[in-house]
Amino acid sequence: MRAGKPSPSEFRRRGLGLVSLLLLAATLTGCYQNPDPTEYNAAAKKNFVAACTTAVSANKGTTTTTIIADRDTCTCIYEKISDTNDADFIKWDDLKTYEDQQSKAKPGKLPTPPKHLTKAIESCQKQGPVAKG
Repeated sequence: MRAGKPSPSEFRRRGLGLVSLLLLAATLTGCYQNPDPTEYNAAAKKNFVAACTTAVSANKGTTTTTIIADRDTCTCIYEKISDTNDADFIKWDDLKTYEDQQSKAKPGKLPTPPKHLTKAIESCQKQGPVAKG
């Protein structure tokens, strides 16, 4: 063997190390998904329906889950506000602005919901199984 030239086993070990590093980099960058959606999509729908159906509060080590609305009603609302062909469509940025206002609001001082959100809620409640008389 010449000085400075890697042996076949050293060459394989370096090659495997490089391949492992590349696979790790591809895995870390390719599999990451931002948990906060930036547009209407399946993740946004899942988050919306979850937030619409239940409220979770924590106090002194106790977690309480309160049912807000049924899943069908919440799905209906999401479909109306996310469908660009529906009269109740809300631009993504407008919905996010309202969501941000809600998260920063003091108890009892909730912001006024967008008009189309209110219309979608009213429309979906009338056709859902929880509709009253």
